[in-house]
Amino acid sequence: MASFAFIMDPLSSVKPKKDTSFAFMTAAHNLGHEIHFVPVAGLAFDGTTVQFHATPVRITDDASFPFDVGETQWVSSHTYTAVFVRPDPPFDERYFLLTQLLDHVIVPVFNSPSGLRNVGEKLWALGLPGTPITHITQDKARFLDVLSDLKRCVIKPVDGFGGAGVFVLSEGDTNAAVAFETLSKNGAFPVVIQPFLEEAKHGDKRVLTFDGDILGAIRRVHSGSDHRNNLAAGGTAAAAEVTVAERTILNTILPGLMDLGIRFVGFDFIGEKLIEVNVTSPTGLQELMRFSGRDFATEIILKLCKESVK
Repeated sequence: MASFAFIMDPLSSVKPKKDTSFAFMTAAHNLGHEIHFVPVAGLAFDGTTVQFHATPVRITDDASFPFDVGETQWVSSHTYTAVFVRPDPPFDERYFLLTQLLDHVIVPVFNSPSGLRNVGEKLWALGLPGTPITHITQDKARFLDVLSDLKRCVIKPVDGFGGAGVFVLSEGDTNAAVAFETLSKNGAFPVVIQPFLEEAKHGDKRVLTFDGDILGAIRRVHSGSDHRNNLAAGGTAAAAEVTVAERTILNTILPGLMDLGIRFVGFDFIGEKLIEVNVTSPTGLQELMRFSGRDFATEIILKLCKESVK
């Protein structure tokens, strides 16, 4: 029997029908393996090994809280088959320190702690094939110049997730200055500025990959009252195909991510333009499994079990 540790946000925040973490946990549970929940603050170093303040978990049919939890205790991280790192962004000081402790875990950790530090989700893709022209600045005058050139743009925080803090602005918009001041915290932090792509009206595409292989894609479509396609912001999912152009872009990028230990990735495309590379806690796996009819979560757990016996 294998055992898996899930470092993640509180169990009370889990959405059983949507969360990718829950899909992995359920797959491991159904295969008869042990699963342990570890909070972000539940790591320690005893001079030799990293210890997890771990809670054994069993999956139940209770839709409101689908977990039967056991007694929390300190467990050596070395005893696990693999460790899933699944807290939501932002990649802040807390997240950074978490990855530094995880550097000392000798079992497979994914995504890789050093890879998580190196691959900034909004910035790592700058200049990569298939990406739109992207501006980064914390200077308001420069931002307003870019907006004047683009006429219409999207701005977002460099550490946001789930569609939080994403604005669509047009030249002359009276909210432009205040939106920039809010996201940049009055110029203290840079923001991401990209041209507004007309194809966004029809949604965006999330492509999931594991170990360099393209699993598939879903289309995320915004509601009638919101421009954001993110599922966390009220968007809905539909089946989608990965185009030849998107595959070409991914096949160029994936080897470099694999070299960094980034095994599970969510790529976001709009109109075959690569918008973001999501590595901290990519989502969309449950939707992809429903549309494709393939249990990717179980396939990945089985692959990790095979790795542990080599």
